[in-house]
Amino acid sequence: MQWEYEIVALGLIVDATEPKQREKHEKNLNNLGSEGWETVAYVFQSDTVLLKRPVNQTTDNEPR
Repeated sequence: MQWEYEIVALGLIVDATEPKQREKHEKNLNNLGSEGWETVAYVFQSDTVLLKRPVNQTTDNEPR
C-alpha cells in the first residue's frame, strides 16, 4: 500500500492567547480526518502533526 503524508503546523503554543484558537485547530484536524487523514505523530517542540492516508483516497492538494 502506498501512503501520502502531510505536515500541519498547529501553532497551539504560539496562538494560545487568541480566543477560540484550540477550537479552530480541532476543526481543522476534524476536517482532515473526514478526508481520510490519520495522525501518526505529534512533535511537541514545533507543535506539528504528521498525518498520512492511503494514496487512493480523494486528494485535495490545497495548502493548510
